[in-house]
Amino acid sequence: TSLLSDKHDIKSNNPFHSQTNKLYGRARHVTLLMDAFRSVSHRTGLHEVVIVSGYSGAGKSALVQQLKAPVIENGGHFVCGKFDQQQQMEPLSVITAAFSNLCDMLASKDANELKQTRAVIKEVVGSEISVLVSLIPTLSQIIGSAKSQPVKVGCIEALNRLKYIFRLFVRSIA
Repeated sequence: TSLLSDKHDIKSNNPFHSQTNKLYGRARHVTLLMDAFRSVSHRTGLHEVVIVSGYSGAGKSALVQQLKAPVIENGGHFVCGKFDQQQQMEPLSVITAAFSNLCDMLASKDANELKQTRAVIKEVVGSEISVLVSLIPTLSQIIGSAKSQPVKVGCIEALNRLKYIFRLFVRSIA
C-alpha cells in the first residue's frame, strides 16, 4: 500500500494505537458526576457547577466526556472547558471557551426557541449584558448587539459586578 493512498490508515498499522471509549478505575468518579447532574435535573431552580481538576494526562477530559451523551439526552446543557497552558495569562479563558460553546449551541436552536432564550436573557440580565458580551463575544449571536457606556469602578467592584452578572446569565439559561 502506498503512503500517499487515501485508503491507507496509519493508525491501523500502529501496534500501539488503541481507540476505546472505556474508562478504567473511574466508575466512582462517573457516578459522582452523574449524581450531581441528577440532583439538579430533578429540582426546579437548582443550579450547579462541577469543576474537575487533576494532573495532566490523568484522564479528566475522557471522564467528563462520558457525561455528554446522558446530559444531552436528559435535556441538559453540556458545557466544558479545558485549560490551555498557552492561554494561562488570559483571565477566565476556560470559562470563556466553555460558555462560547454553549452560546453556539443556543444560537443553533430553531427561531422560536432562540427568540425565547433571547427574551429571557435580556429580561434577567438587563442592561448589564454588554459586560458579558465583552467576555463571551458569541453571546451576541443570541442577543444581538449590546452597547452600553463603560462604568468606571475599582477592581473589587468590577469583580463583584462580573460575578453578579454571570450568575444572572447562568440563571437565565438554566
